[in-house]
This record gives sequence, C-alpha cells and structure tokens, in this order.
Amino acid sequence: MKVNPVLNAAVHLDVGHACALGFTQGITEFLPVSSTGHMILVNELFLKSSTDYLGKVLNNTQIALNHYMVCIQLGTLWVLLLFYRREIKKMLAGLMGKNNEGLRLAFHLAIAFVPVGLLGFMGGDWIQTHLYNRSCVLAAVFVGGIFIFFVENYRKRQQVRWTLDNMPTRVALGIGLFQLIALWPGFSRSLATIVGGVMLGMSLVQSIHFSFLLGLLTSTVATGYKLLKSGSEMLQQLDVASMLMGTLVAFVVGMVTIHAFFGYLKKNGLRIFGYYRLGLAVIFTIFAK
Repeated sequence: MKVNPVLNAAVHLDVGHACALGFTQGITEFLPVSSTGHMILVNELFLKSSTDYLGKVLNNTQIALNHYMVCIQLGTLWVLLLFYRREIKKMLAGLMGKNNEGLRLAFHLAIAFVPVGLLGFMGGDWIQTHLYNRSCVLAAVFVGGIFIFFVENYRKRQQVRWTLDNMPTRVALGIGLFQLIALWPGFSRSLATIVGGVMLGMSLVQSIHFSFLLGLLTSTVATGYKLLKSGSEMLQQLDVASMLMGTLVAFVVGMVTIHAFFGYLKKNGLRIFGYYRLGLAVIFTIFAK
C-alpha cells in the first residue's frame, strides 16, 4: 500500500514545528484568547501543503497534532503548579482534614469541573471531528471577542459579592456550566470561566484565579486521560527531542506570560484582548487560504 508522502511527513513533526506550538501554547494558555484555537491556526500554517488537513481531522496529521497538544500542555500545567503552589498545599491539607478553607476550595473546583468533564468525555471525539477546523475556530474567536466587551461593560455596574473563600456552591456550579462554552474550540476555556465568575458576582481578579485553578484540574484530567488512551501511539509517532523542546518552550513562555498578565490587569481590563480577537478573526478570514 502506498503512503501519502505529505501526510507521512506531517506525522513526524519537527523541532521547529514543536517549538512554534509550544510558544503558542505558553503565550495563549493564560490569556482569554484560546490556546487550542491558536494552535489549530498555527498548525494550519505549518501544514498548509496538506489538503486533507483542512477537511478531515481524523487523518494522521491531526492525530499527531492532538498528541503534541497533550505533551505541550504539560509545560503550562507545571506553570500552574508553581504559581498556585500555596493554594494546592492548602487544598491537600483540606483533603486530609487539616484546612477547612482548602477543603471548600477543592470541593468547589470539583463541582465546577463536573459539567465539562461529563460532556467532554461523552462528546470529545465528536467535537474534534466536527469543530477542529479553521471556520469554527475563527467564529469562536470572533464571538469570544464580543463577550469580552460585554463583560467589560458589565463590570462597570457590577456588585462584587464573592471571593474564593466565601463563594457558595451554586456559584462554582454556575462557573462550571459557563465552562461548557469552551468546548467550542477557539472560544477559550479561561474566557468562559472568567465570564462566568464575573457574571455571578466575583471580581475580575478573583474570577481569573478560580479560572486558572479550575484549568489546572481540567487540563490535568484531560491530559492524563489522553496519555493513558494514546500514550503508546504518541511515542511511536513523535520525536522525543521535539516533544521535550515543545514542552520546555511552553513552560518558559507560560511562566513569563502568567506573571505579565496579572501585572497588566492591575491597571487594565480585558478590552485589549477583545480587540485582538476581533482583529485576528477578520485577518485570518480575509487573508488566510
């Protein structure tokens, strides 16, 4: 049987491709712009010679990309583990019965995870098959930009009621339901949960903290599941050096990004990311081929 040389070359993603994806993951994972959407768009630029890529997500190219995205997420997971090490220690103490606040926070994160965990598990393959394409991603990027302007206007008259320490369970569940929007690739998981937190009475900063902690749980479960399901296949398809370099780049860039993001928020809101998303959607729609 003949092997398509384009698809065969695309399976073994090289170091440059891996580093580009790692950089993209690191700089977009903690911003409300969608890391998955950006990696799909970046991957398309690298694989634009593959005509099958744009129409069939279940080919070897897409499988290899999905595996790379699993590896690269490990880099930004380590960023969250370091950034929230105090909260993680508090939650671990809570699970051992030594810290009530930590136990409460862990419980609320678990409650918020349930909706996307269930729907993602049941519909993940359908989502990858039907929504992992440029048109769906660009639509989600554009709609997400509109959401940012809505939230920024809402914050002007918002009454802040809840923090991580006093939020009720219904708010945690509500944020979890908002996170379902993020199953639309390109919308952004962090944006969906930030919007949910703000709409349900949390400040922008508190919403972001809850969003990132929830992202740590969500990404850890999703990454662990994919590694267990496809780990052996991933090792067969991917070059170890490329895999490690992409993960390292994601970690370094992610560490810089998360600190810069909170520094920026002290004086500014999210509006600039709304302009960015709208501009990105328009540019890719007009010029990308």
